Formats: sequence, structure tokens, C-alpha cells
Amino acid sequence: MKKSLVLLAVLLFAFTTIFVGCAKNEGTSDPGGSDEVNASLTAVAALDTTVLDPTLATMCDPLIAGSLYDTLVKFDKDYNIVPRLADSWVEAEDHLSVTFHINDEATFHDGSKVTAQDVAYSINKLFATPSGASLMLFIAKVEAVDDSHVRIDKTNIDTQLLNVLASYMYVVPESLASDEAAFSKSPIGSGPYKFVETESDNTVKMVVNESYYLGAPEIRELSVKAPIDPSTAVIALQTEEIDLYQGILSSNYAEISGIDTLVLKKEGGFFGRAVVLTGEVFANEKLREAVYRAINAENALAVAAENDGEVTDTIFPAMTVPDYTKEIKVNDRYNPELAAQLLKESGYDATVPINLPITAQYALDAQSIQADLLSIGLTLNIEQVDINTWNAKMLGGECPIVLTDWGGQTASAYDMVNLFTTQGDPYQLYSKTKIPGLDDLMLKVSQETDPAVRKQDLASAFTLLVDSHKIVPLYQKNSNAVISSRFDPDSVIGIVLMQINIGDMKLQK
Repeated sequence: MKKSLVLLAVLLFAFTTIFVGCAKNEGTSDPGGSDEVNASLTAVAALDTTVLDPTLATMCDPLIAGSLYDTLVKFDKDYNIVPRLADSWVEAEDHLSVTFHINDEATFHDGSKVTAQDVAYSINKLFATPSGASLMLFIAKVEAVDDSHVRIDKTNIDTQLLNVLASYMYVVPESLASDEAAFSKSPIGSGPYKFVETESDNTVKMVVNESYYLGAPEIRELSVKAPIDPSTAVIALQTEEIDLYQGILSSNYAEISGIDTLVLKKEGGFFGRAVVLTGEVFANEKLREAVYRAINAENALAVAAENDGEVTDTIFPAMTVPDYTKEIKVNDRYNPELAAQLLKESGYDATVPINLPITAQYALDAQSIQADLLSIGLTLNIEQVDINTWNAKMLGGECPIVLTDWGGQTASAYDMVNLFTTQGDPYQLYSKTKIPGLDDLMLKVSQETDPAVRKQDLASAFTLLVDSHKIVPLYQKNSNAVISSRFDPDSVIGIVLMQINIGDMKLQK
């Protein structure tokens, strides 16, 4: 979500729903060998299981990548950053670089030591791929200082570097990964599991890394199969062929409830759904506020998400910009009586419909909003198109109203506000209607090096954005995982990021 390229990547494309499942295999011994315990797990990948090298693409399945390989840091259960390969790090005084120390005990599966050179090689190799190149908008330079220290330069002060590293940057051994063909057939990492084989149906088999420097995981054997759909997963959960599945449909909750061997775990978090009023027609401030106050977020949650989530009262997800929860909060937004009065005062010809191009995933939200606007006398013309057509319309300025999901663990406060400025929105996706004072304020922020002053100015920028009524927050839909009671549900970390780390999972005591 950095500058122009990330602007396109984040704002023009919907987030993908990732489905994850895992199944048990009978007769595996527990780590201590005292009692026969089922300590094996079969997972169903979200992505293609034939991609085993995480430095060749960002599309290596998270279950595979997070099991075979390590990142420098990782998220804990509260989505705070904690050590993984790096046991410590220091940020420079100018806040533009971070130096990491590699854990002295960390080794690859072949016994060789993990070095700073391996880290630099892995990240730079990922940058060379089409899908990894966009990550260079977060990171300016990666350099091994010595065998134990690697320095990573950020593109700007606000870059969420640690979150980026935890999400995407897996480390491979330079000496082996340079032979891409051989490495892809028999990958070696430093993660909690070792590669065994890829079976004929593309199931990836792994076994516990007994020498894992952070401690061998409780789950001893891991298989990752090709993706399955949620309906198939429901049956597999009910028959105990699958122990964990991420991304079950809310319409299937009833089929899961009441089964003692299953636990449904839900989380909200980094992503939120919102309406953004972008078109030139909304230069009319009274019209803009009329639409803002006419939209009923509770109705959208009920219609589009079956109440599986919660209405949000912040223009961006609070977890994305946690330091500005006060400034991003909106109050008393839904007021249809005031909306009708504002529409009348705007002078807008209500017989002229306003277009709302959408992709299929937003159809129910659009219908809810259409009904809200019709109730104050405003006609909304919904046009459902494919993603390529929608992208073209967005770039062509044909989307006066945008339904979008946004936020994310790698977005910074600066990025989110800057989307609405001339300098941060070169394609004028969201900045056609100017917010008085925002361009100048954000230009000042971009040149400010004092973090305290920068934070104060960003807080003022958020206030301007809230008061503009350009963003109508709707709701945060729950992410979920259905978990077998054989596992401790509190140990299932990463649901909201669709990035569950099997190595952290515990058996139920």
C-alpha cells in the first residue's frame, strides 16, 4: 500500500479468501513416547502446493512456507511482533533502518548455520520476482553487516517493516537455493518441519525438526494437500477427517455447532469494508454528507455478512493504525432524516442516478446501500462487472462510489491517509475531490523527520479525513477457523492473517 504501485495493488484488487484445513492420522506417538497420541496433522493448502521455494514467488502457501522456513520475526497470539530467526534488533536514530541479530542457535535442516548473508540473499531474490517486486516499496536495501547481523533500510519512517518481514520474508540457504531446480524438488529451510516428499497428488509431506532452535513442535508429522472447497470441508470436519479449516462459510456454522469434537474460533482484525465517495459529483459537500448519513452499516452487516462480524466506527481498521484510534473514530453517522434534508439542500437532481460498479463479492453490500439511498430519494445504479472491467473503470474515473476492503498488517498510518492526496494518488482514484488542507499537511508530514511532530501532524490529517465524510465505514467480517478438540484452540495463531503457524500449535492436554 505504498505509493503508486501499492495503491494499485491494494485498492484495485479484492483480498483473497484463504481456506485452510487439517486432518488427523492415527497411531502417531507423542513427543515423549509414553502414550499413543495422535500428534500428526494433514492440512489443506490455500494455494498451489507445487510452489515450494518462497523466494521465487509470494504465492508459496503460508502453511508450507511457515513450516519449512523461518522469517526474521513473527506474530504472537495478540499480533505483536516477537523474535524468530532474529533474537534482537535495533532501529537507527533516523528510524530509516533496522539491524537484526541472527539467533546463534539457528541452523538449516542440513545442519549448516543460518547467516546474515542467507537473509540478504533470500530477500533480494524475492525482490527479483514479479510478485515480490512490489515489496521493494517497503524496503530500500538489505545488506549483511557480518555473519550475524543484517541491516534492512526502510523506504520511509512509517514503513511497517517488522510486519512485512513477518508476513512475507522467508529465509533459505544461499548455497543450496541458487540451484533452483534441485531446491524446488527437495527444499531445505530452518523451520520447525523438514521436507520428506511430494506425493503424486501434490501432497507435501513433512516431519518434525527435532533440532529446531526454538524447540521441536508438538505436532510430529505434517501433510499439506491441495485446496478443497468449504462444503467439502464441512463434511470432512464432521467425519473427523479434517481437524482444522480456515475460512468456513457463515452459512455452514449451524452444521458445525453442537459437535463436541469441534471448536469454532473467530477473529476480527486488520481488514475492514467501507464505502468511499470518490467521484467529482461528490465535490458537492452536502450531497457527500447526505450519502454518508444515509448508509446503514448495521443493515449491510446483516444482509451481506449475515451478522458474522461487527459494525465499525473507525474509517480504517483500528489494528492497522493503532496509534490513532481516537482520530479515526466517527460518531452519529447514520441519520436518514438529516440525510434527506442534506440531499434537498445540495441541489442535486435526484432523478440522475449515481453509478456503482462492483465485482460479485460486493453484490449484497451494494443492494443494501442502494436501498438506503433510495429511502432518501437518491437512485443508485449498480453495475456488476468482472475484476478486469472494474479495474479499467476505476482507472478511467468511472467509479464515483467505491466499495472496498482495506487495511492490512503492512499498511502504515501515512499510507492510509496519503491515498487521499494528490501526491499519494497519482491516478486520482480517491483524490478527485480535494480535502482542503490535506495535501499541504501530508507534504509536511513526508518531509518531517521528528517522529513526535510527524505523529501529531498525522493525527490532524486523520481528523481532516474523518470530517470530510468521504469514507463510510461498514463492518469488519470475522475470519474463522474450525478446530478439532484434539488441539488447544488458544495455540492457533494467525487466523486473521490467514497465516496459521502449525509449529506453534499445541495438543489439547
